[in-house]
Amino acid sequence: MRHLFRLLLLLPLFGFFVLTAPENRSEADMAFARACAVRTGAPLFDAFCPGYDAGMRFLYRLVLVVRPHADAYTVMNLFSAACAALTVHLFFLFCYRRFSLQPLSSLFAAGFFMFSYGFWRYASEAESIVSGACIALAAFYTITRPNLAWRHAVGAGLLGACAVTVYFLNIVPVAVMMPLYLLSIRRKRLALLYSGVLLVVGALLMMGLACHYGVAPTALWPHDAIFPHRTWLPIKAAVGFGQCLLSGNFLLGLDPVRVFLTSLFPYRMLGEEMYLGHRLRAFEVAVPLVTLLVVAGAFLVGAVLIRRALRSTPDRVMPRSGSGPLLAGVLLWFAGDVAIIFSLQPGNPESWVMSLVPFWLAFCGLLIVPLARANKLWVVLLLLLGFTAHNYFGGMRCLGQRADDYNYAKSAPVLQRAGSSDVVITAENPGFVRYLRYYAAAIVVDLNALSSSDFERLLERLPGHAGKIYLFNEVFDYPAFMRRRDPRLAAEVTEYAGRLRSGSRKILENEFGGIYEWKAVGRGK
Repeated sequence: MRHLFRLLLLLPLFGFFVLTAPENRSEADMAFARACAVRTGAPLFDAFCPGYDAGMRFLYRLVLVVRPHADAYTVMNLFSAACAALTVHLFFLFCYRRFSLQPLSSLFAAGFFMFSYGFWRYASEAESIVSGACIALAAFYTITRPNLAWRHAVGAGLLGACAVTVYFLNIVPVAVMMPLYLLSIRRKRLALLYSGVLLVVGALLMMGLACHYGVAPTALWPHDAIFPHRTWLPIKAAVGFGQCLLSGNFLLGLDPVRVFLTSLFPYRMLGEEMYLGHRLRAFEVAVPLVTLLVVAGAFLVGAVLIRRALRSTPDRVMPRSGSGPLLAGVLLWFAGDVAIIFSLQPGNPESWVMSLVPFWLAFCGLLIVPLARANKLWVVLLLLLGFTAHNYFGGMRCLGQRADDYNYAKSAPVLQRAGSSDVVITAENPGFVRYLRYYAAAIVVDLNALSSSDFERLLERLPGHAGKIYLFNEVFDYPAFMRRRDPRLAAEVTEYAGRLRSGSRKILENEFGGIYEWKAVGRGK
């Protein structure tokens, strides 16, 4: 009965994440590639989340038994929403049972985590981040039980091994923080047992996944994912993590911000963000500025009250001594995440979503616990209300219109025209290509992925192709950021475009440069 009651509590959370899911999905670069691979069974190997992709294929096959025409992307989004609901529930339980907070204080703490823009945005997205956070938090919750026994260490080891295969960044809490936590509370035997289970099960899972994908086990380590452009790292990290906490989508409505972001991230595709920013209205920028002031003011008030309470009655407001190792553990978890993300893409908010778990657990121990024991929870409530309002008006609401989705708006004219016998040629960023391949019935050709010999074979086949051949404008007007990223590739695509131009004519003019149709000489008008 108790478990049934908990399940019923999860349903409102699940429904909330489903109902508030964004219509503008342009930020999810890999989601449509994963969904396409799940739907078609095509090979897709990502060293950051091999277990997630394999698990989603299995889940989708199960759903097809009950609903033969189920959409893979929708199934994956619903799975993420279920994981998000469970993660918030575990976060609440951790604050309530591990930090010994009252239910109301624990609810406030879980609210900060739940309404963080990064988590809220990806809570119903076909990505591995939320499911990875769910498994990692479940492992940490299990290993921190007061009556820890060998079976709990084994269970945490199993969860930890799964967590790493689902999302690589989980290696920090699973392989580093949790063993050190067990050692800090002098449970050496359980630390050895946990580490042994983690190592053995993790190795077995990795070998199984290597066989599944047909790759060498060493390929499961994302050693080639280091981001090469290391300038402005601290600023990029501040922008990335800041956007993960408090949405800055509303700032895209300001011209100076768009110019600054373009100069700060010259190698990134920012067309989606710029497209959204140009369509934001004045009040959609003004309201989040007000809520941001509320958040800043409430945080400063809380800091001042904690300082005063520490001076007057430090014993009453400091966390209990038993929670010291827990707090040290979550701080180590966050520091480890920061170190890894700095070597990857610190300016990408998606990279920071997983680190929200330790960040808000640390926030709970360092801020909410003292304020709760000083009877100043009204400050926490004010901060939470401002925080939630800001991330709704300045973030999620900005993504509420599908018409503001760059990928949707740009691809719509071609998706309406192209049938299964047609060919669509593009040279856009990878996110747009993935979106197009998921939704287009036509054959999608990405010039960026073609070698010279591949292009020659394409030219040989096009004249005899029965269907129509459509080209996007970027084929002839190659994106500037991609020229900076790879000048050699840009030169190749420019050469391809020159050979396609003679048979192309513009059939539609729009804000994206238009749509072309290619016809070989003698093929008709």
